Amino acid sequence: MKKLVSVIIAIILISLVSCGKTEEEKTIDKFINAIKNFNYSEAIAVYNDAIIGNAESEVTAYTELLKILQAIIADYNNGDKNWIETSNLISTIEKVDDVTKVTYNSIIVYKEELSDLANSKAAFMSAEELYSDNMFLSAYNYYSLVIKEDIQYENAQTKMEIAINEHISELLVEIDSLVSDLNYKNALELIKETTDLVGVREQLQTKKQIIESQYTNHILNEAQQIFDNSKDYVTASNVLKGAANIVTDTMELSRLNASITHYEQYSPESPIDIPFHTISNVEYSFKHPTRKDNFGDEHENVISGTLTKDIFLDGKYERLTGTIFKAWDYRQYSEVRERFGYYSSSIDVYCDDVLVYQTTVHMQERPVPFSIDLRNVKVLKIRIYTVRKGTGWGLGDTYDFGGISNFYLYKKWLG
Repeated sequence: MKKLVSVIIAIILISLVSCGKTEEEKTIDKFINAIKNFNYSEAIAVYNDAIIGNAESEVTAYTELLKILQAIIADYNNGDKNWIETSNLISTIEKVDDVTKVTYNSIIVYKEELSDLANSKAAFMSAEELYSDNMFLSAYNYYSLVIKEDIQYENAQTKMEIAINEHISELLVEIDSLVSDLNYKNALELIKETTDLVGVREQLQTKKQIIESQYTNHILNEAQQIFDNSKDYVTASNVLKGAANIVTDTMELSRLNASITHYEQYSPESPIDIPFHTISNVEYSFKHPTRKDNFGDEHENVISGTLTKDIFLDGKYERLTGTIFKAWDYRQYSEVRERFGYYSSSIDVYCDDVLVYQTTVHMQERPVPFSIDLRNVKVLKIRIYTVRKGTGWGLGDTYDFGGISNFYLYKKWLG
């Protein structure tokens, strides 16, 4: 009985309220109720029949629809409406707006806002699932996609930090394993990848500083072993340069660069370019980046001509190397052979005025490589010249029929 009384009272109150409304208000209510009931056809009919053309009613309809749109998004955000209900109501309003232009296309803005919110909530749900599966880095990435307008934003920010700290804890174990295997490079790359993704983290920075110091010590020892074993300054320098591209700590970079400079001082030098020398006789000399020998093989870093040069080594160099050969252009042109005969290419090497090496290459002979010990030598004298075959004439002759490739002085290892 009491329930029946309550229903009757409610009906009476509604009737009283309705009776108190103007026709314009009743029209707006009918328009809004049609939309809320997803009846876009009725809503369009009401708008076209009773609202359009009435400026005050048009403004009221516009205002009420915006309130509905705002309420829809708020309800969806708070979880009071699910996605199906929300998207259906948005779709109804959009269909009405396509015909009536009641929202002046404001619906587009609200659709984008709702879409962003839906993506945000999907990201949060994915993050929760990934976190429960201990996939902490992926969870972190999805938590980071939750937008500020989402009611879960603050929660996502908190969980994002928890997830990344869990990931870093796992990462540090992996990094320590790599370091124990002396795999410093991969350990540092892991730290860099994570830092690029989540920003600077104190735990990772501390670990990175320790590993860079260990890595630098390891590389310095490796370079020294390479040079001690083979005097291969190029490989030693390249090993150091590779590490310098990875290490970022200023102090460790300084150590690596100092070592690179140290090894590069052993770069071989051309006897022709060394500044501290006297020239007793130079008729001419040429440099060629490449030149073919009489068998058609290519040689690099070639000097040719006729010269005599004294070079003050002062015991700082240990080897002189090169390959002497006849030039292809001499073999190729018959008129040169007929005019000048068969010239040989020769080199004499003196160490402290003692002839220690002499060789001559003739037209049909293959190139001759040489390597001369210069340890403890103070003055090196080099004579490069041509001799016409069978006559002896032509010492210092100016015809360029030969060459010496990879003609280098190597410095002594100073320890």
